Amino acid sequence: MDLVNRAVTIVMKRELEAWILADGQCIQDSVGINYRPSGQTNAEMDPKQRLLSILKRKLGYLPAEIEVATLVAHCFLIPRAAITNTSAKRFKDFIEGISRKSCSD
Repeated sequence: MDLVNRAVTIVMKRELEAWILADGQCIQDSVGINYRPSGQTNAEMDPKQRLLSILKRKLGYLPAEIEVATLVAHCFLIPRAAITNTSAKRFKDFIEGISRKSCSD
């Protein structure tokens, strides 16, 4: 079995929310606010609350998790998140490594 078939990656939900916070362009595009991540977003103690707070301020209500996913799905890019989030960078590098390995086999 090759590396691609053996690799199993688990991304915790908390990490995904921190990654979304790290992709400021996605937040800007999805809800139309001027947002830039401040520092390393993986240091955020409660990224879910921070993300929901940003969205609530713009939308005027607290969106459900499925709505958050729908809002950001079309614009989220892991390479942008990887700029300010170290776990997103590790994930990006891991996937790129698998891709390179798969292409060379």
